[in-house]
Amino acid sequence: MSLPRTQGRFSDDVASVLRAAGWYEGRRVAAEAAEVIREVCEHIGGRHLTQHELVAPAVTVLTEFFGLHLLPEGPGRQCLRSSFAIDPRLAAGSVEALGDLGRLLDTTLFPIGAEGDRESIVAIDVSGRVFALDNMGEWHLGDSIESAITTLINGIRPSRLDDRGHW
Repeated sequence: MSLPRTQGRFSDDVASVLRAAGWYEGRRVAAEAAEVIREVCEHIGGRHLTQHELVAPAVTVLTEFFGLHLLPEGPGRQCLRSSFAIDPRLAAGSVEALGDLGRLLDTTLFPIGAEGDRESIVAIDVSGRVFALDNMGEWHLGDSIESAITTLINGIRPSRLDDRGHW
């Protein structure tokens, strides 16, 4: 589904929710993002006591969006709109789950936040694709952070991954 765009990267409705959360075009919180990334990378967990492996798109996303708590209101286009927070500490304990999904997708994933009240882990891969994992399955939110944010804010039904990692 093609969405209307403004002069910027986001449609007016999406940009409005982002601005209400404190985002603006050109926002950079590099020092805070670097500290949080360090904390998450130092977290050891999972059955093999491993750590998250940082991917470049996570640095880019967190440098711009870290600390935002997005609270869209009203009905979604295809499903409920989701509140979400861009803070990888909320999903630091997801080493095992993201490792398993990464092996299925033949990629590496890094947590960037959580949807709802931590009902879903939100993660980004080396290509910049964004996924959500919850107790119902794994979901492709978008091929970029912009499309993932648009999916969540507008209540667009994400594609569910099958057992082979296709959506």
